[in-house]
Amino acid sequence: MPLFNPCLVFPPAIMSISGGTTFATGPGVSLANANGVTFGIIGNTITASVNAVTVSGVGVAIAAGTQTGSTGTIVFSNSNGVSFGLSGSTRLTASVETTPISVFSQWGGFETNYSMSNGQVSYQKVSMPMPLSGSSGVVLLDLSGHSNSSGGLTISVGAYALSGGTAASLTTASGGFTWASGSNTSASTVYGGVSGTRYRSFNWGVSMTPGDYLFAVAVSISNDGSARIFGRQGVNIVGTGAGVETLFFVDGVSISTTAGFPTSIAATDSNYARTGLSAVQQPGFILIGTF
Repeated sequence: MPLFNPCLVFPPAIMSISGGTTFATGPGVSLANANGVTFGIIGNTITASVNAVTVSGVGVAIAAGTQTGSTGTIVFSNSNGVSFGLSGSTRLTASVETTPISVFSQWGGFETNYSMSNGQVSYQKVSMPMPLSGSSGVVLLDLSGHSNSSGGLTISVGAYALSGGTAASLTTASGGFTWASGSNTSASTVYGGVSGTRYRSFNWGVSMTPGDYLFAVAVSISNDGSARIFGRQGVNIVGTGAGVETLFFVDGVSISTTAGFPTSIAATDSNYARTGLSAVQQPGFILIGTF
């Protein structure tokens, strides 16, 4: 009979375990939970899980100008009109303070005056390089008529946002005044106190971001009186030449008169004339507010 050899039935046991510079020789070895590592046993399998580690401080260096920060907490300080914040502990935000300006004008001055047809719309292409927020506006307008009659004048303004070949209405406003018969130049309710060349105001709460817009201006008079508005000197554009006169949003006027502005305008709209004497003879306006 052969001799019994236990090594043929049972595999040799682990004699020792080392960790770093230390050895454990048994008979039992325990894996202890420490340093964020937790051990367990599922069947004959040893498991380990690691807790999420929160690291404080900055792991890399941040340089700004001639200074470098590589440890501790980097602070973004509010200065020079820039304010910083933190949203949800993960997102850094920054906002820039705008400088308040009292008046915005689309060009430098009022060069001439001319008659506007009652209810005709003037369309002006305006490129806004800054955010604009206005509360009211004025035009410079000369009113003439008969001191022994009454009447009323309305100034309408609007702004359109441009997208491709369509201009969509953003906001409109109007303002005006009425007068009765009389020649007293110090009374704002009679012809004598409202006639002549004066700034005419209208309330317009408007807020726009930088971009391209189409501005609309119209003047209408009821009963007696005629208006001459001040603005840019025009030239007579005798016809189309480069295609911009019928395809793009440039200065122009409506051919027909209207009691209100359209909700949208196509660049190819045949009622939107960009040739003739009135196309670039545009009224001047001033917006009062901040931008």
